[in-house]
Amino acid sequence: MFARQHPDPLAGWHILGSNLDTNKAVSDDYHAYINKLPPKEREHSYIINYFEDGTGRHAVSIGVSIDGLWQGTEWWHVLIYDKENERIRVIKYKKGHYSL
Repeated sequence: MFARQHPDPLAGWHILGSNLDTNKAVSDDYHAYINKLPPKEREHSYIINYFEDGTGRHAVSIGVSIDGLWQGTEWWHVLIYDKENERIRVIKYKKGHYSL
């Protein structure tokens, strides 16, 4: 049985990279978000990218590996912000399993 692939919630958005220091409000918020994750998720947070949609909204994607670095489940947290840099939505989905 195959798991259903979750559609990419950031399809059509433009990646700006991983340097979020230029937007202090978003940077402070996503750090606070990570600090509130359960310890198992917080210690394995990785790949943080910053996006824009061309209308003034921004998003941050945070990849999290659960159950270990070499084998486990990959989850993504997507934080979406409005034009005033207020978080308006959180999407969390399982991308799949991995084994390195």
